[in-house]
Formats: sequence, C-alpha cells, structure tokens
Amino acid sequence: MKRKLNFKTATLLSIIVCLGLLILFRILNDSPKCYLLSSSYSNLGGNMSSLKVAEEYKWWNGNSFSSPSAESTLYVKFDGKSYNVDYIYSRYNNYNSFATDYYGNTRGVTFGINSNTGELVYINLKTSSFFRSEPKLEDVDNIKETGKELAEKYASMYIDLSDYILYNTRRSPYQPDRTQKTKMVFYTYTFVKKINNECSSAYISVQITSKGNLASIVIGDLNAFSDQYTKQIDSFKDLDIDNLVISELKSITKELDSPTFDITNKYYALNPEGKIVICVTAKCSYYIINDQNEREWASFIYEFVVK
Repeated sequence: MKRKLNFKTATLLSIIVCLGLLILFRILNDSPKCYLLSSSYSNLGGNMSSLKVAEEYKWWNGNSFSSPSAESTLYVKFDGKSYNVDYIYSRYNNYNSFATDYYGNTRGVTFGINSNTGELVYINLKTSSFFRSEPKLEDVDNIKETGKELAEKYASMYIDLSDYILYNTRRSPYQPDRTQKTKMVFYTYTFVKKINNECSSAYISVQITSKGNLASIVIGDLNAFSDQYTKQIDSFKDLDIDNLVISELKSITKELDSPTFDITNKYYALNPEGKIVICVTAKCSYYIINDQNEREWASFIYEFVVK
C-alpha cells in the first residue's frame, strides 16, 4: 500500500523543486550571450529576428555628437609645443568606456580628450603643411627598428611597456599621386594589454614616418581593467567564445549556401556602464550565384558583443 506524503514533506519537496528551478533559471539567464553590434550584410531575412542588438550600439555606432559638457576651446601642451584648439565634436570610439572630445585648429592639428578624465587620447599632427614638408626629408636607415624605438618612447609616456605586447606593425605607403614613386611610408606600432590571454581595448597605437618623425598617437581604454573588474574578467575564463559565436552564426546563416566561419578579432572591453564584455569580429564566407550564373565566394563581417 502506497504511503501518502504528509503536508510537511510535500511542502519541503515543493520548496526544493522551486529552488532547483530558480537556480537553473539563473544559470541559464546569467550565462553569456551574443548580441549583434554591426554587420556588413543585412539580407538574412527572418533569421535576424532571433538575434538581439547589443545595448552597446547606442554608444559604439560611429556617430558623432555635440557634448554640452565639452570646453569650447583648449590649450594643449604636447612634446614641448603648445596648441590653441577649438571643439569640433564628440564620439564614442568602438570598445571605449568613454567618449572622446575632438579639438582642432586652422593648421589642421587635431587632439582628442577623454571626456571623463580630461586626458589626451588622440594626437594627429598630419596637417597640410606636414604633407608638404615631410615627404621631402630623407628616409631614416633601418626605419622599422628605429621607428619601433621611437614608438616605444612615445608609448612609455602613457603606459608601462612591460604590461603590454607589441601586437602588430603596419606599413602604409603615402602616395598621393599614383603616377609617382612613393615618397613616404607610415609605420604604425600598436601595443596591447592582454586579458585572459586575449587582446583588449587597453592599447596605444603610435604612427611614425619613414623620415623618423611622429605622425599620430591613438590611445585606447588604458584604465579599463583595474582590480575592481577582476571578478567580471574571471567570469569569462572558462568560456569558449569561438564556439559561442560560431553557434550563433550557424543559426542565423543556415539559409546561405555552404557558409564557413572565421573569428578574426577578439577584444575584452569595458562598456560605458562599467560592464566587462568581449567584442568579437567574425567573417562568414558563402557561395552566391553571380551574373554569369556561376557560383562564387562572397563574404560579410559581423561584430558581436558577448556578455
């Protein structure tokens, strides 16, 4: 004969089941998810409806705006020189937790100021007179290494180089007239702080000319990963980001012809609300039918925010 559960036992079991369901709900709800930040392809039909747009898009959308809190004029000192500059516009650059206020003068020099701290985060010395005079100078011997030393000198003004890696060196010829030989080359050295063995928005890029002079400096979110964010950063340690993003891509591109996927960039970042996220750029390649009725490869780029 089956024994009936008494009221206390039944109540206890109900509480245990409810707690179990609550824990399961919280685990599923708190697990990191993919959100769309941008895409170069917009014709995925109904598949896009299942993918939420990242909240970060309201900041990281490339749009400029006028900030009422920005000073109308500034007096900037840099590298032994002084500049009077006027406010132009503000913008949240991708993956930065702060907006940058941009200033310039009639000569074409441009500076960017961290709107939260007032620190200099952008220096562009490439004025019209710069482009007239710089190419006429002699190239420096062994410029790639000499340029690296100069870049390290400027970068060390803002960061402890031992905490950063030289992520890449990019070479960009300056050739305003394609009928003439290249008269100058830009070398850009980017130093990045690694977080959980991945790149982050804490970076600095220094551009040096083949003549051995500074052209520009771009500074990222250097203070984004202080000790107060350790717990948030640790929550991503065991997460398979690549698999999470590719699973999402498979879901939303299943109507395409033989899609393949490649994760091209991953960055830890701090959003303007103080939340650590991972920004992922992925490439999807697939077959299309061209105008000659032949199959050929096409591709598009996705940017995701994982949080």
